[in-house]
Parts: sequence; C-alpha cells; structure tokens
Amino acid sequence: MPDEYRSRYGLRAVVAVFMLLSAVWATAQAPEPTFTEEVGASMLVTSPGPLFYQATGHAAIRLQCPAFGLDNVFSFETSTDNALGQVLGHAKGRFAAIGIDEYLGMFRSEGREVKEYPLNLTDPQIRTLWRLLDDAVESGSEKDFNVRFRSCSSEAIRKITEALGNDEIRMNNRFQAMDNGTHFKEGLKDESPWSTLVFTVGLGTDCDVSDHWHTSLTPRTMDECLPSASIVSRDGTVRHLLSGTPAVLVEATRPNGPQPVTPVAAAIAILILSAAVSAMDMAGRWPRVVKAIDIVALGLQSLAALALIAVAVIPASIGSAWNWMFIPFNLLPLLAGTLLRGTPLCRPVFLIYSGACVLFIAAPLLTSEADTWSSILSAAIALRILSHFLK
Repeated sequence: MPDEYRSRYGLRAVVAVFMLLSAVWATAQAPEPTFTEEVGASMLVTSPGPLFYQATGHAAIRLQCPAFGLDNVFSFETSTDNALGQVLGHAKGRFAAIGIDEYLGMFRSEGREVKEYPLNLTDPQIRTLWRLLDDAVESGSEKDFNVRFRSCSSEAIRKITEALGNDEIRMNNRFQAMDNGTHFKEGLKDESPWSTLVFTVGLGTDCDVSDHWHTSLTPRTMDECLPSASIVSRDGTVRHLLSGTPAVLVEATRPNGPQPVTPVAAAIAILILSAAVSAMDMAGRWPRVVKAIDIVALGLQSLAALALIAVAVIPASIGSAWNWMFIPFNLLPLLAGTLLRGTPLCRPVFLIYSGACVLFIAAPLLTSEADTWSSILSAAIALRILSHFLK
C-alpha cells in the first residue's frame, strides 16, 4: 500500500476514535432526565392478626403517582399458609403489587388497622425504589420467609435502603439496645403472650443476641421507631425519615385486648394441680388418680421435649440448636421411668433432674429466653418429683 493511502486511512481511524470518545463523553456529561410528575412513598403498617405468626403485624410500601393514576402497594408475602413454616423458615415469599383499594379492603374485612407513614425520600430515590420493586414483582423470584431473618418488614426496609444509595437510615430508639428475646416481649406486649412464648422458645439461646435493626424491626414496633428515625447523607446532612404525621387509613374493629388465659395463668394452674396431686400422693389417697395424672403429665412433658428437639435440629429455624428449655423439658424422665424403673439408679436420676428444675426457676435472671411461665412450670415439675421420691 502506498504511503499516501496508509496516511489517509490512519487519519480516518484517528478521527473515528476521536468522534467515538467525544460521543461517550457527551453522554456521560448529559444531565439526568427530569420528571415533572409528582410521586410519593410511604410505609403501610397493619395491626396484628388472629394467627400467632401475625402477632407482629404486617408492613408494605405504598407508591403513588397521581398524574398517571398510579397508587400501588408492594407487599412481600408468603406463598403458603403453613403457620409452622413461617417460624421454621420453610415458607417462601415474594413481592406482589396490589392496588391500594384492594389492599385496604383485605385488612378492613379482617378488622385490622392500617396506618400510613409518609417517607421523606427525594424524587430520584422514590423513582429508584419504584423501579426496584417493579423489577422484584416482574421477576417473581421467591426467597425463604423467616419471621426473624426475612419478613415483610425486613424486605421493605432492604428495598428502601437500596434506593437511598449513599444515604443511610438510622434508628434512634430504645429497641436497638435490646436483645431478641426482650425485643419480642416488648414488641408484642401483653396482648400476644402465647405468640411471645412461641417466638422466644423458637429462638433458643439466640434470645440473648441482638440482631441488626433491619431484621429486628417489626411492624408492631414501627409506631415507636419510625417517628424518631432519620436519614443521614454522605455529607452529614440529617433529615427526618418521615415527611409528615402518620395517618390511619383503616380503623381497627377486631378486638386485640389481653387474652383471658395466658401462659403464666396456665402455668399457675399446673402448679396448683401439682401441689394437689403431691398432697394426695403423700397422704396415700386416690393412688389410681395420682398415677393417671402422673402418666398424663409425663406424656405432655415428653411431647414438649420432642417439639423442642424438632425445632433445634432443623437448621433453617429461627433460633440456635441449644435451648434453655431443654433443662425442664427433655426425655430423661421418660427414659429413666421406662428403662430404670425398679432399679437403684431410678431415684437418684429423678432427684438430680428435679434439682436442675429447681435451679431453672432462676433462669429469667440469666437469659431472655426464660420467663415467668417457664419458672412456674419448672417449680411444678420439681415439686411433684421431690414429693414422690422423698415421701
């Protein structure tokens, strides 16, 4: 090729590369597209439902664009009604988009309150959040649903945090200093004592662990947490998380007062029965009745132990493998009563077990997992065993 042609082609290549780089630079320097339509974002928090896994309530994100008549609720929901799966982490959940009227109608029919908390997000952050939620709905991808690690509120918070970019949400409330067990007890309060029992027993020794607020924040506690929360930008600018006063969209009609029979009340009744049976046993009266009650009590204690074992060996459960409740609820009484009955070892084994139950009465001083009801039940077990073997 002659030198003049080589020079001409070289010049064209240089010009082409220059034009390409100029186009890339111009695209990078182009201003972000501007939108004139007003958009809004808020959190919808629903009061507890009748099922135990609904005791923490429900949370979802509402996004609005009045100019286009858009008013959608994005809710992370389970694909199963299996209550046990909700706790053990074997349920699946995914985001669904629901019209606001349909969404409010569902909870209105259940008599549950729906409260709206307006979020103080910037316009680009709201649009980013909308895109993220649309993508999540369209993908239809399912994730493990676990009331501790991944739930309706934690997934909503994750999406909001992702949309904030360099901004960060900070919670400024007393719940941050609480461990998981105390958090459940404070959050569920006295209206859901049986749900509190299920959650704390399921957590096991993880009751004494403090989870990140992303997962420990529940819909039930948002009424106290969100108003004091803030958003901190990279430059140190601080603004309130909420842009206005929360508003009640649906009034509650379902009664949610204290339950008539609580775990403590049931435990006290069992303790009274244990004292009565022990008195009859020591007096030598109605031996057949005493024996029948002892058999039933041993069966119930063994069933409780088996339930604890099932929860502990399931790796996807919400808590740890070890559980403080194994001290009063284990298979030792059943095994000792079956295999050691009539042998010299039977008496000392039961006395050691009853001694452990006596010590467990003080367990609430050491762990958030144990509570008043567990101390009373442990006292009832110890009383019955000691009265039988020491008479």
